[in-house]
Amino acid sequence: MSATNQSLGLIRKQYTAGAVTSSQVLIAQQGYLSALITSAGARATQYADTAALFVALGGGWWNRTDVAPPPPEKDPLKIL
Repeated sequence: MSATNQSLGLIRKQYTAGAVTSSQVLIAQQGYLSALITSAGARATQYADTAALFVALGGGWWNRTDVAPPPPEKDPLKIL
């Protein structure tokens, strides 16, 4: 996605300099926006897959009562 953003920036500079036409700028913008949509779709798929994993695990595994929680740390600097 960053490559299409850089490409769009270069095309816009070339347009300002008069080296390319407005239709070339629009094509570059279309490519950038398409990359944004693809990225958002990939993130949505990842979130859906994560939710499906939680459902497959059956839920409730984070608050089990058959396993004792770990004892608290006695050294407060250990977390730093």
